[in-house]
Amino acid sequence: MKKYTYISSKMSGLPNYNFGGFKQTKHRLERKGYNVWNPAEHEITGNNVMWSEIMAQDIIDIETNCDTVYMFGKWYRSQGACVEMLSAHRLGLRIEFEQKFLGMAVNAILSILFRTQKNNN
Repeated sequence: MKKYTYISSKMSGLPNYNFGGFKQTKHRLERKGYNVWNPAEHEITGNNVMWSEIMAQDIIDIETNCDTVYMFGKWYRSQGACVEMLSAHRLGLRIEFEQKFLGMAVNAILSILFRTQKNNN
């Protein structure tokens, strides 16, 4: 069974939590043949939901349903999207970037950072 590509970007502080951007990205990737997991369609909602609860569910969704995480838009301005990217990296999942040049730099930094940590343990 083909797993999903989880889409990740900034949500907090944006109008309607950037749901429109997530929907557009989902449709664009589906047209390219991706099987997309849109967290905006699976979010825990409510007035008393804590950020940590949402992030915990997102990480569970990534680990159990996805083999790729796709970073788009201004993901680098979002603590949540950065947590999702680092979680995907630690789980050994593929990480793709809408901005290819930025993705190459981030992948290089992650490989150096985590290689250094492994050597120090």
